Amino acid sequence: MDGNLVAASNQNNFTLSYRGNALLGNLLLTDKVTNEELLSCSVLRASGIDANIGGPPRVAVGEVALVDFDAGLVLNRNAKLNLGDLAIAREAPGSIASANQSSGRAPPQGSSPEPQPAPAAAPVKPPTGADISVGKIALRGGAINYTDNFIRPHYTVHLTNLAGKIGGFGTRSSSPAQVEVHGLVNSVSPIAITGSVNPLAPAAFVDIKAESDGYQLIQLTAYSAKYTGYPITMGTLKVDVHYLVQNRQLTATNHFFISRLIFGEKVQGPHAIDLPIGLAVKLLKNPRGEIDITVPVSGSLDDPQFSVGALLLQAAKDVILKIVESPFEILASVAGVEGGSGQNLQHVPFLAGQATLTPAAESQLSSVAKAMQNRPELRLTLSPRVDPSTDRAGLGALMVDRLVKMQKVQELRAHGDIAEVATVELTPDEYDKYLTVVYKQAKFDKRRNSLRSDTFPPPDEMKKVLAENMKVTDEDLMKLAIARVVAVGDYLDQLVDPVRLAVVPPNNGAPENNDNGPPTAAVDLTVD
Repeated sequence: MDGNLVAASNQNNFTLSYRGNALLGNLLLTDKVTNEELLSCSVLRASGIDANIGGPPRVAVGEVALVDFDAGLVLNRNAKLNLGDLAIAREAPGSIASANQSSGRAPPQGSSPEPQPAPAAAPVKPPTGADISVGKIALRGGAINYTDNFIRPHYTVHLTNLAGKIGGFGTRSSSPAQVEVHGLVNSVSPIAITGSVNPLAPAAFVDIKAESDGYQLIQLTAYSAKYTGYPITMGTLKVDVHYLVQNRQLTATNHFFISRLIFGEKVQGPHAIDLPIGLAVKLLKNPRGEIDITVPVSGSLDDPQFSVGALLLQAAKDVILKIVESPFEILASVAGVEGGSGQNLQHVPFLAGQATLTPAAESQLSSVAKAMQNRPELRLTLSPRVDPSTDRAGLGALMVDRLVKMQKVQELRAHGDIAEVATVELTPDEYDKYLTVVYKQAKFDKRRNSLRSDTFPPPDEMKKVLAENMKVTDEDLMKLAIARVVAVGDYLDQLVDPVRLAVVPPNNGAPENNDNGPPTAAVDLTVD
């Protein structure tokens, strides 16, 4: 120490003050049971100290410098940090880095454990009104080694080459301290922490951003296997997080950019979340094998169950659920569909009784194909569907059109011309002319006049009555469903590798509406 220490007594008031500098060198803290190193520091220097007690306590430090320090953090198997066990009872020594804090041995036979008195409640101390301020904290040559013994296999990460500075802060300061710290993760991946903090303010304030790049995800495979059921075999991570704590409320965003992520075979475990992780990854991974996702987190520090880890895990679950429950919302966004409506992509509609793609349906399928091209690991399944309530009438109307066209084809052929129903064209007058012929030839009860002869209603009514009397069977509906899925498949085959397409055949009998979409004539699309 290098400074002036003044002690004074005035009646019952004792005061002590110090002005100067202090240095603690070659510090080493070890676990007294295992002799494992907890903290080492070459230099801990405090300069510009102005402190006094004996009245309202006041401690002002111009600068704190920490040089060549190495700290060890351990999460024990009981999910507690070793720092929380720095103070232990004399009669029950144990290693603060050990997996278990008790031997777990049963008491000798014939003896019963003595009842332990309930610990006395700690007295509530009145606020001291201390005035504490630090002008600056400087870090150089630091390292933090973190080991998680709660997970199996154990996880370890090393933060090295830590250096930077933290600006001034204090109990009476309204301005937060600026933070700028940088280093390396496992001596390879750079990490930068910036922002502002005021840890001594009445309501702690934190506004911190952290960035790291090039982290090898295989090092997190223990967590991945435990909580998702899939070990990570390859992948790198770039992370950009922003955490804001204000008025005891946490608001955070976690931006993850993952490259070349590959999972191993699924493993069973009691802690694994039951979610289709594989589908979520396929939906998120672009053609370059990259995933770009942001996970928001929020919570109250006053919540007794508050835990950043638990909040982050729940937020990740919510994001995954949203993705897999509405996959076509993601695909619509990927394809740049205006409004991003996945409902518009998931069901390809058809006009009643028809299996021809409309221009709108072709545009929709082009968007689906574009999304599939940008999500190369996805497969698409086509499921045809008919609506008997509308398709029977629609098929009947098409049968009427065919009969009407057939009248002209027969007339042309009688004159030696070549004609086909599929290509023949009719003017409106011709259509009404041949429609009347078909109506007259139809074998069903028609409206008659007073002379018992057939009457001919307007053309629209004639066509409606004819369509209603056409015999449309369940087999006709089945053929319609097949024709629809063939039309969709033929269109997509030109834009998507056919290997990535699968077809679910319609059910035997008349295919009815299912729960996969709205009650309309359509081909439903699903991804896996």
